[in-house]
Formats: sequence, C-alpha cells, structure tokens
Amino acid sequence: MLQHILVGLDGSALAESILPYVGTLAKALAARVTLLHVIPGVADWPDSDFYRFFSPLIKQEETEAYGYLQRVMDRLVASGLTVQSRVVVGDAATEIGKTGEQTSVDLVALATHGRSGLRRWVYGSVAEKVLHTTHAPLLLIRPTEEQTVPPSGLTHVIIPLDGSPIAETALPMAVELAQQCGVPLVLFRVGEVLPLTFVDPMSM
Repeated sequence: MLQHILVGLDGSALAESILPYVGTLAKALAARVTLLHVIPGVADWPDSDFYRFFSPLIKQEETEAYGYLQRVMDRLVASGLTVQSRVVVGDAATEIGKTGEQTSVDLVALATHGRSGLRRWVYGSVAEKVLHTTHAPLLLIRPTEEQTVPPSGLTHVIIPLDGSPIAETALPMAVELAQQCGVPLVLFRVGEVLPLTFVDPMSM
C-alpha cells in the first residue's frame, strides 16, 4: 500500500514541478508527503574543524531551507494534503536514500533536472544516483524551462513489459495506482523487428 511519498526539493521551480503529480497521487491514495531539502556537505562535518568554522553559515542555510519548505508545505496543506518537512546536511542522493529508509517511504519523487549553483542540486546526477541506489519505487519527471508541468490529473497507468520476471515486479504498484486512481491500466510490449536481407538470385 502506497502511504508515504518522499519528495526531494532544491528550491528551484523545476524541482517543484514534481509537486502536481505528487498531489494527484497523495490525494487519490490518502498518502502523506515528506518534503526533503539537502544542504551540501559531508557526513562527518559535525566533528570537523571545517564544520565548526562554517557552522553559522550552515545554520543560516538550515533556517532558510526550513522557511522555504514551510511555504511549500502551506500550499500543499491548503490543497488537502498531509505534509511534513526535513532538512539534512550531506550528499543529496545519499541522504534521499537514507531518509527513505529511515522513514519507510513507499515512493520517492524527483524532477530529473534543477538549476545548478551554490544552493542548487545538479538534479540529473542526483536522480541517476537515487535510481541506482534506492530500494523504494521512484517517480521521475523531466520538466524544461520552457514548458512547465500542468497540474492535471492522472489519466492512465502504462507499464512496459518484456516478458521477464524483473519487468513484472512493477505490476503490483501499477495495479494499485490504477485501482486507487480509477484509471485504466495499459500493458504493452514492443516486438523487435529483425532486419531482412534479400538476395537477387540473378546475381549469383
């Protein structure tokens, strides 16, 4: 049962483009949402001279991050969602996976690209790392600067199959999403077309 969704946010509008999808799923499944912001750092910072030197700056980052997440939370709560937030220091992909395990999330939701900079994640690499390390199902979207994601509802659940047991492991969640959201479940498989070679018998 999908009851808890973890959303990674870096403060950019592109990262927030995942929120309409999360809102649709959370409402349909009565799931709670956790918003996560990761301040870049390393795990052993609290015990290092480097951390003690930069501690005031880190505290300021945390304060700003909580303020940002609170504004996002207010919008989501106003739409009827149950939302909480967390701010941690570390490697973004690592902390997303760790938080997912610690809080027993059923789905991790990310936009695949965000703006880069001192206070932004490089979302392509973060999403790729999470994809290869997390044990939770992963919802990814790829927005662009020119085209924002409209807050439309879910209309279909499509699942590609290749005949392997590994591909079929996605079926239980796909079935649950389709049932809970009241939308069709579409299964499809792509057949490989083999190239044909024709030989002119007159040339032999």
